[in-house]
Amino acid sequence: MHLLSSTADFYIRNPLPYNGIVMHVVNGSALYNGSTLGTIDYRNRFLINPGNKGGTMTPKLPVKWGPDGVGYEAMRKALGGQLKIHAQAMTKISIGNLVMEVFYNASEPVSAHVRL
Repeated sequence: MHLLSSTADFYIRNPLPYNGIVMHVVNGSALYNGSTLGTIDYRNRFLINPGNKGGTMTPKLPVKWGPDGVGYEAMRKALGGQLKIHAQAMTKISIGNLVMEVFYNASEPVSAHVRL
């Protein structure tokens, strides 16, 4: 997560060895200690490379900070380090002609690297 630009990027591994996945929509949120850290609503397509080509770094996705400011303050304190967050997202993806919505809900906290 990048504080100054209010963006986040993610490293995604595709489980399909020979097929790329096109991500059409990302609508997600991150929570920290029960408070909304920030939300992402991104509607530009990007390709997740086939698994045999390694992982894919997403474009920098715009983050809207939580309304109570708790999230931004937690991010500021974690600057240069990591912050354990709970992440969830509804995405629209396609593999060839197959289009589907996928809901991701992290069962364990995710480590977010906090940068300027």
